[in-house]
Amino acid sequence: MHLSAVWRHIPANPDADRIVPYTANFGGVKNGRAYFFGERVGFSRNSAIQIILRWYERYQEELAVRQP
Repeated sequence: MHLSAVWRHIPANPDADRIVPYTANFGGVKNGRAYFFGERVGFSRNSAIQIILRWYERYQEELAVRQP
């Protein structure tokens, strides 16, 4: 899983850091919306793992269909 975003880092107040996604993503975050860096950004580690596992399962199913 990946997320392309701009990270607005504020050295004097790291709790005020923001990320702003700018590409499509699987995590459910909205492009152009600013999120607190420490905030739950629409996905958790567990949901990221589930997304990766579903992709891998689909890949294996498609591969099995293509092989004679």
